[in-house]
Formats: sequence, structure tokens, C-alpha cells
Amino acid sequence: MGIAENMDIQQYMATVGQQARGASRAMARATAGDKNAALSAIAGALRAHRSAILDANQRDLARGRDSGLDAALRRVATSSVFPECAFLC
Repeated sequence: MGIAENMDIQQYMATVGQQARGASRAMARATAGDKNAALSAIAGALRAHRSAILDANQRDLARGRDSGLDAALRRVATSSVFPECAFLC
């Protein structure tokens, strides 16, 4: 069960805001080397889980189409335009 399922939208947004403020402070204190290491780790995780991410994206797009969001999804379905972007950039 996700965090949003346990609280109302106002509580959720306040929590997200607090987490974002904390993260911004940590990022402000981080060195360039720390930030580069974090970005490298993120890129590695994206590459390592590429298939699972793309499969989940396809399932989400299918659910959206089934829910009548086909027109909106054409605008956000970047995997058909830039299939490798997140994994090569």
C-alpha cells in the first residue's frame, strides 16, 4: 500500500513538500562528485532494469488506452519516439 493510500491529498502534498525541502538541502550540501556518483548510480539502475521499466510502461499505456486516454497518451508515449533515451543519455 502506497503512502497516498493512507492519507488525504492535503496530507500527502504536505509530506511530499517536506521531503522535497529535505532533499533540496541535501543536494545543496552535496559536492559535484557526490552528485555525479548519484547520477551514475541512477543511470546504472535504469540500464540494469531496462526491460522491467519498459514492460511496466507498456502495461501503463495499455491501461490508459483501455480507460479512454488514448489521445493524451500519444503526447506522453515518448518510448515510441525515443526508445533508448533514458538508457543511453
